[in-house]
Amino acid sequence: MWKKRGLMTAGLCLCASAFVYAQTPDGQTPALETVCSGLSGAAFGLCNAYCEAQDCDVHDRPSCDQLRANFARVTGSPVFPCDPRCGDGILDPDEECETDADCPNPRSVCQRDCTCSEVPECEEPIIDADGTASPGDGIPGAVEVQCGDPVLSLQAAPNFAGLDHFDNDGNNAWTFGLGGDDLHLEDPSAGTCPTANRNAVYDNNPDFQDCVVLDYDGSLFDQQFVSCDNPCDPLMAFHDFNGNGIYDDGEDIVLDVNGNGIYD
Repeated sequence: MWKKRGLMTAGLCLCASAFVYAQTPDGQTPALETVCSGLSGAAFGLCNAYCEAQDCDVHDRPSCDQLRANFARVTGSPVFPCDPRCGDGILDPDEECETDADCPNPRSVCQRDCTCSEVPECEEPIIDADGTASPGDGIPGAVEVQCGDPVLSLQAAPNFAGLDHFDNDGNNAWTFGLGGDDLHLEDPSAGTCPTANRNAVYDNNPDFQDCVVLDYDGSLFDQQFVSCDNPCDPLMAFHDFNGNGIYDDGEDIVLDVNGNGIYD
C-alpha cells in the first residue's frame, strides 16, 4: 500500500514538473528550444533564461532588463539571439523600421525591437547651433544635440577658440532675442577664424576681422569691448560633438538651465 502511494506521489511530481516546463510564455519547453545552442558557459545560461525560460523577446518584464545587463557584461552586447534584430538592410513585414530614416516622424528613432519611438522635446533652450556659418542661431537645421546628451560648461572648458560674450544688458547672464547678447570668435590660432585678433575687442577693420557666432540685429561694432573672455553666464554650455573637451566652431551652445551637465 505504501509502495503504491509512493509511486502515485512520484507520478504527480513528474506531471507537475512537466506542466511547469510547458507553461513558459511561448508555450515551448526550454529543453526543446535551440536558439541558444551557439553559446556556451555563462552566456548560454543567461540566454537560456532570457530566450527560453522567460521568453523575454515576446514577454518583456523587469527581470529581462537585468538579464540584458548581465549578458552585455559577458558578451559585450545586450542583444540576445532571440531578440528582433534591425539593421540587416531589409524592412521585414513585422518591422516598423530598419533605420531612423524609416520612421515617419523626423524626431523618431528606430529602437532595438524595430519600432519607432519619438525622441522627447527638451525644454532647455539652444543659444546657437551653426557657429560662424551665420550671424543667426542655425536653429533648427543645424541642431545636433539631443535630449539626454552631456554638455560641458563653457566657463570650465579651455577657451582655445576665443569664444567671447558681449553681455549687452550687463546682467551677467545670457539674454536671448533681438537686442540680446552676442558672441564671436577671436583666436586665429584655433584655425577657425584666421583673420581674428585676440585682444578682447570685436575687430572688424582692414587689419583684423573677428568671426561672428551670433549677432541677430547686427549691433556689433568695431572695437566694441568684450564683456567676458568665455561667457559670463556659468549656465552656458556646449555639446562636445567630437569629444575633444573644447568648444569647436559649430558645436551646439545651450543654456543648461538646471546646471546638471545634461541637455534636458
